[in-house]
Amino acid sequence: MVFIETQYFKIYRQKLGFNNQKGVKNFFAGRDIIPTVDFNYLALLNNRLVDIIHKVNELANYLIKVDNLNNFCKENIDIVFKKLKENNIITKLNNQGRRPEQVYF
Repeated sequence: MVFIETQYFKIYRQKLGFNNQKGVKNFFAGRDIIPTVDFNYLALLNNRLVDIIHKVNELANYLIKVDNLNNFCKENIDIVFKKLKENNIITKLNNQGRRPEQVYF
């Protein structure tokens, strides 16, 4: 049985350009690549939010129904989304490794 000594792993990492195991693991797993935010997907999610609001509003009691759904969606989805996008907040959204699009939704 042949055993590879720890020294060889260190030489291997150094030849790859890394000083530690974590750096090599992150490189091979692609963890050092930060994905861009998919704004087309976000547009679809915003459309889904509008659909959800319309469906829930149909079932709501007349005492709490929203009279002007278009205005409600504009103020609570469109304007909020625009401000988040303009201030580059969407790219900072994360929650235990989830994509910013999912955290936003």
